[in-house]
Amino acid sequence: MNATQSMTRVAFASAPLLLVVPGCGSRSALLQVERDDAGVAGGGAVSGGGGSSSGGAASGGSAGAGPCHALLPLAPTLSPANVPPSMLDDGLRLTTTSDDGARVTAVFVRKSPSGKLTLRHASLQPWQDWPANGELAPVHTPDIETVSVHVLARSGAERWATAVRTDEGLRLYRHIEATQGGPGSLPIALPGIEPSFLASGPAGSSTHLVGTFDVAVEGQRLGAQLVDAAGETMELPPLGCANGQPPRSDAVPFGQGWLVAHSRHEGVLKCPASGTGPPGQVDVLYVSSSGLVTTLASMDAEGTVVDLHVATHPLGAYVVWSIVPSASEPGPGLRAVLVNGDTGNAFGPFTLGPGDESGTTFTAGAIGSQLAVAERRSFQGILVSVFDEAFTLLASVTLGTGAGSSPTALLGSPDGSGVLLGWTQSAGGDYRVHLTRLDCAP
Repeated sequence: MNATQSMTRVAFASAPLLLVVPGCGSRSALLQVERDDAGVAGGGAVSGGGGSSSGGAASGGSAGAGPCHALLPLAPTLSPANVPPSMLDDGLRLTTTSDDGARVTAVFVRKSPSGKLTLRHASLQPWQDWPANGELAPVHTPDIETVSVHVLARSGAERWATAVRTDEGLRLYRHIEATQGGPGSLPIALPGIEPSFLASGPAGSSTHLVGTFDVAVEGQRLGAQLVDAAGETMELPPLGCANGQPPRSDAVPFGQGWLVAHSRHEGVLKCPASGTGPPGQVDVLYVSSSGLVTTLASMDAEGTVVDLHVATHPLGAYVVWSIVPSASEPGPGLRAVLVNGDTGNAFGPFTLGPGDESGTTFTAGAIGSQLAVAERRSFQGILVSVFDEAFTLLASVTLGTGAGSSPTALLGSPDGSGVLLGWTQSAGGDYRVHLTRLDCAP
């Protein structure tokens, strides 16, 4: 499954190892909602200096970590203990909640028999003390309700933040204690229907960038809100629009701001008054802490973008998206590009294998300076792959989680020695969340 290219590729000697290990343990059906409410492209390899990024659900590890030539799942797989059979869990997301990255907080949605959706969270130090009993515990209740997806980021020391869709609209909750219950600070109302991403400021500060999704005259629209430490908000210009297939966006901290990637209709640069179509273009932006937006790169997505995720890199960010193929592309698949956050140079896009048959269910993260991707693999389970900076496959493992397994989060270790995978098992309509650690072998 070596990556194939659409631009000139840097040659690296490597011997990819496929390791297939059966084991136990995006968007899943439990949380799906109807969407009826709902630059200059760079070229060549990424080069030059850049700030480092940290925090958020897509954060990675040390840039000095060695290549990951094999992935070794660590037993046992974790899941919340003592879940009543009448309850359903879904949408496990991950964020670091300590400066050194040692503490990780997992947040998921629990559905009651009445249909009420509330958040739950549990914190652990997975790189130092993996629970031998297989329990993701203790589980706390932050008293936050949602009607859809949630997104995560750090919110200062030992705290996290979330943006959720509620019956009243989009809300941002900050300063939630990682090891306690309670909702944290009072929610901040934001425009839009639901969140698309949440990224903390430098060093996990209480400043956040919130991606928003809304519907307007011109179609389905992506936006962003800058929220400072005092809770004051600033609305940024619209990111992009599309019709039919909703546009997607994601972001990671970089330097003193953020790198944001989003899909949009390719016929216009941003949002027109009318006439949009499906998203076939991907833009990468730099958003400064003052709210200044700069387009770094813009590229043909090579099909209609279904989903999109961003992962950190010491010099910028990886951007990965799934597509519905165009007439020139034979089948669905994943595309990836590496963008330098300082120069805007873009290396790619590359094709990362065939993807799931629907081309939709995947997530991305970073292991040091390497790209990690987890994809649903139909009845087999979940495929986790690691690529180097030239998009050469280094390692892969298929976890035999069975049908109905959907990856929801990837989070690299601080030293680049492994990755955490969050996923949902929904076989037979019995939704359960799981957390797996995969260690790198050199």
